[in-house]
Amino acid sequence: MFTIVVMSVVMFATSLFAREDKALSEYRHALMETLGYQMKSMGHILKNRLPLTQHIESHARMISATAALIPAAWEKETRTGRTDSKPLIWKQWDQFKSAAADTRKESRKLAEVAAGGSTKDIFSQMKNLGITCGACHNTFRKSESEKSKK
Repeated sequence: MFTIVVMSVVMFATSLFAREDKALSEYRHALMETLGYQMKSMGHILKNRLPLTQHIESHARMISATAALIPAAWEKETRTGRTDSKPLIWKQWDQFKSAAADTRKESRKLAEVAAGGSTKDIFSQMKNLGITCGACHNTFRKSESEKSKK
């Protein structure tokens, strides 16, 4: 009887941890999608000269606020669920945190520029942020070929 109880507790706990890890992976994915959608929204407004320029600053502030969440969201190592994260994140944690800090810095600059800069300045800072994001992705996110090996 004792063995059955212990096995049941272990199975239940394992199930809870797996569910938490999957939820954490989904949360991370949602954070990254949020960043992407906010950048895309700004791009649509600016490229198409939509009469929504008053939204630019809000999108930029959302990007900055979301970027600030990145390090804490990746503190726990997990590869369960939908994830494009490479294990390298946790092997090179300090470098990952530094890359996240660079993204945060560039996103703050974007929010500052969006508050009163010209369209040219906003595009320029969006490009700078994109370069910073890309550098992190190139190092710490699975490539398309790696993703297809799931």
